[in-house]
Amino acid sequence: MASPSHVLIGSLTGALCLVIFMLVRLGQEYFANLKFQRFHDPLTDLPNRLALEEKLQRLLSSPADAAPNSPDTPPLAVLFIGLDGFRAVNDLYGHRIGDAFLQQIALRLQCCLRRGDILARVGGDEFAIVTRQSADREAIAVFADSILTAVRNCSGAEVDRVAVPASVGISLAPDNGGDPLTLLRLADLAMRESKNRSGDTFCFYRDDLRESDLRTSEIVSLIRSSLDQNRFHLVFQPVIDRDGAIAQVEALVRIQDEFLGRIPPDEFIGVAEQTGLIHELGAWIVAAVCRQARAWHDLGYRVPIALNVSLVQVLAEDFAEKIIAALKEVNLPPSALLLEITGSGLLTGEKREKAALDPLRARGISVSFGDFVPAASPDLISRIRPASLKLHGPVPARQSQAREFTRAIAATVEHAHRHNCKVVFERIEESSQLDFARQVGCDLFQGFLIAPPLEPEDATQFLASRAEAALLP
Repeated sequence: MASPSHVLIGSLTGALCLVIFMLVRLGQEYFANLKFQRFHDPLTDLPNRLALEEKLQRLLSSPADAAPNSPDTPPLAVLFIGLDGFRAVNDLYGHRIGDAFLQQIALRLQCCLRRGDILARVGGDEFAIVTRQSADREAIAVFADSILTAVRNCSGAEVDRVAVPASVGISLAPDNGGDPLTLLRLADLAMRESKNRSGDTFCFYRDDLRESDLRTSEIVSLIRSSLDQNRFHLVFQPVIDRDGAIAQVEALVRIQDEFLGRIPPDEFIGVAEQTGLIHELGAWIVAAVCRQARAWHDLGYRVPIALNVSLVQVLAEDFAEKIIAALKEVNLPPSALLLEITGSGLLTGEKREKAALDPLRARGISVSFGDFVPAASPDLISRIRPASLKLHGPVPARQSQAREFTRAIAATVEHAHRHNCKVVFERIEESSQLDFARQVGCDLFQGFLIAPPLEPEDATQFLASRAEAALLP
């Protein structure tokens, strides 16, 4: 019979072994969890970029699986997927809904995978897929198209009115490279080319895309340095009414570099929006416009200045406060500004948009739609009630298309007038365009036929010389 001391020792030993076993298990689970967190995205539980790079490296280093014609680098494709305009989801609905939307995208992309494919989330709204199903470009193109369809059809109950298509870039091994970083970078370049083509498409990497990437980087550096050194400048294009009087002046931002030359506004504004620099650039434009408006008011010219703002700017929480503060700083009345929303096709008339615009209108600042699409929902005009909207030609050459274009413009003008909204016809370069705009009932006119964009001094002279003169040809 065992002594009590032996029983006690045995019990303690058993307890100690159990404790050690539990500590080992807890340690294993802890380190396994750490490893999972290191290699996985916390929102979607997909592999992250680090995990993808390691998996891709193993695939590229497996000669046993290599194709006969590529003994050193097995053939595979990297598809880099970026969501187009996803920022609008966060701006319109908040980050909680944005996160849920990304989770839905991840699930839809997983449904597209074939055996052996690898899906990872590599950025905020960016995913990547590595596939070895086929080295044939046509087969890969079909696969990319299925991805676009899956993303295009993704929506939820709270975001069903926002379309978020995707852009896909494709790099191939061994054709475009044999290491993970190169293949991912080149697929990313091809994805950005897809975005430049208006999105919702795919693009295979080409050697000339390196030049495009370099130019984007150069423009980002130029924007930053120009903001730091105050090297942007404004030009002003007059807008006249049906009687020929100056109704408003549009401010247009310009930039020129010693080495890059003159950068088209659409190009550097697009880069600013993609990189988030649009907020800093927008603040500079608002301040510069207010200073010019103050100078013209001091000379007795009370013409409103229209300035372009993107929907991303408008939906920023402090946008209205910044505009009002800029007016107060130079002691300007709110009527001195007209905010022209670019990309108005993204507007939906939802509560968040109206909530962003109402404080501005309550203070007397007018809101306009730029580049309005006649086919856009007419309800947008009635819901947001802009002070004006802009349309432009040219009128199609074919008679049947011209008739359809005319009917669409006339219907938009009529609907706008029912809601006390004026219509500006812009990009007028010929007398026939001006005649057309007047015939369909447009209220205001803008373009090189009236006056080109003018430097501030020339715009001041234009205001002085034409203040009481009829401007119509």
